[in-house]
Amino acid sequence: ERLARDGFEALRMTDEERAVIAQVLKDNGRTRLPLEAFPERVRELDGATAAIRGWMIPGRMEKRDVRDFMLVRDNQACCFGAMPTFDEWIHVEMEPDAHAEYLRYVEMEVTGTLQVGGLPVAEGVQPPALRLRATRCRAVREPRVR
Repeated sequence: ERLARDGFEALRMTDEERAVIAQVLKDNGRTRLPLEAFPERVRELDGATAAIRGWMIPGRMEKRDVRDFMLVRDNQACCFGAMPTFDEWIHVEMEPDAHAEYLRYVEMEVTGTLQVGGLPVAEGVQPPALRLRATRCRAVREPRVR
């Protein structure tokens, strides 16, 4: 409920909390990020289902179908600003029967189940702090140009 209402705000962490996560990642050779490393209010959201709004940075694509992507809190992180912090992006993986289209500069709403912490999504890649197994991805507003 809190995740559905507040989206990225429900996942926001302090600088000190982000420093703890960074240290845990370092201590684990950047190969795993245990749930216990997160503050309790974020741990409580593990397994929650919600629709979260943000901006898409596409990853793996099959033709025009985006299969995984970064969902970032704002379009400054998406396209113009600094690298987002742990709590400002979510690694999204679309369920096999779900589809996502990449629309540049368009706010998206992604529905799915949140996972906090875990293992890398690919060998040699630092694990994301937040993941979403998505069942739906849609534009918040119809894009001006496709």
